[in-house]
Amino acid sequence: PLYGVVAVLIYAAQGRHGERWRALIELILHPIPLLGSGRRDLALARLAMALEALISAGVTIIEAWQLAATVSGSPALRRTVHAWLPDVRAGQTPAEALHASGRFPDLFANQYTTGEVSGKLDSVLTRLHQYYREEGTRKLHAVAQWTPRFIYLIVALLIAWRIISFYTGYFKQVQDAGGF
Repeated sequence: PLYGVVAVLIYAAQGRHGERWRALIELILHPIPLLGSGRRDLALARLAMALEALISAGVTIIEAWQLAATVSGSPALRRTVHAWLPDVRAGQTPAEALHASGRFPDLFANQYTTGEVSGKLDSVLTRLHQYYREEGTRKLHAVAQWTPRFIYLIVALLIAWRIISFYTGYFKQVQDAGGF
């Protein structure tokens, strides 16, 4: 059964599935402490990297945000960006939309605002990419280290429970037989 669960998880995590499937997986993994936040950090890193590359290539800010949100691989980020794009087209700055959405971490939104105001958006996006890539990698590395330990602990506890259950039953039978 464990191999079956692992096979289903590997199949589910593959990137060739549709948007709804990826959104479901993202929703399921979101509350898991290191795994959910690590995936979000890597999605933000991809968003920052794509945004910096597109802006440096001369793509308009609105198109750059649309494309970068798609490149991030996060259906939630893509939906958030597409939801506030009409406001940006109407004159709101992307920095204001970032803060209003509440979907982006304060660090990302504040740094983006600083880069937008100072005119150094490209260097800020590069730093954001590096920071979120390192954080996401660190968190996923921790998950990879602790998952086998956690499984080992569960197996050890199950074995201990079975041993204690066996001896409890054994001593109960001996006591019922009048041995003690």
